[in-house]
Amino acid sequence: MDTVSQMEMLRDALRNGTVEVLACPESGTRSSLVLEETYDPRGHVPPHYHDGEEILVFLEGEGILFIGQDPRSVAGGTTIVIPPGKPHCLYNTGLGRLHLLAFHPKAHPEYHFVPGLFTDETNCYKNPEELLAQAM
Repeated sequence: MDTVSQMEMLRDALRNGTVEVLACPESGTRSSLVLEETYDPRGHVPPHYHDGEEILVFLEGEGILFIGQDPRSVAGGTTIVIPPGKPHCLYNTGLGRLHLLAFHPKAHPEYHFVPGLFTDETNCYKNPEELLAQAM
């Protein structure tokens, strides 16, 4: 799948968020992808995983990143490495925007969205408040 198709799929999945491609093979990289993501308050990306690792560098704001069922608080200055194949989702829990850079060593990482993965019956894509309440 090319970068344009991947970004269309990702943009469709985001809630109250935006993603922009900063670097990709179409713009000159050999084998990597860099994204800029911004989430408004209560914005989130649903549960998903990639076939390669992902490095998230948080620039501003605050939120909770679930890696598997483990919640991690994130804020400006936080860097997290997510291993390949590890499901994760991100929520902006702050009053301002959550801004980050996402680095993928693979130019065209596969995105696999998996609603309902983190709780027995609750899909955290549709009901983030319940998952966040469990984490706080």
